[in-house]
Amino acid sequence: SEVAEGASPHVEEVCALQWSNLYKSPPFSPKSLLPPLSWVPRYWRSRQGQTSEEDARFLGTLPNSIKGDAIAGLTVGIMLVPQCLAFALLAGLPVHVG
Repeated sequence: SEVAEGASPHVEEVCALQWSNLYKSPPFSPKSLLPPLSWVPRYWRSRQGQTSEEDARFLGTLPNSIKGDAIAGLTVGIMLVPQCLAFALLAGLPVHVG
């Protein structure tokens, strides 16, 4: 590829390095397999009023509510599972595909 006239020859290398940094994946962590291992301890610390600065950044500004999350999960399960099964039937596929 060509470097713009008058630009430093290192511009291309810097741009390539910046793009590669965006697409690097974090190192493997067991917490990536079980996400509650990372958020449950932070949630409990926040409920006890012992939130650290890192916990506050992680949790953001939204209020945390186990009750609200449970209701949302049940609503999604109750509404979407039958809907997916019905769409499979409409598409002429076996129900277990939906």
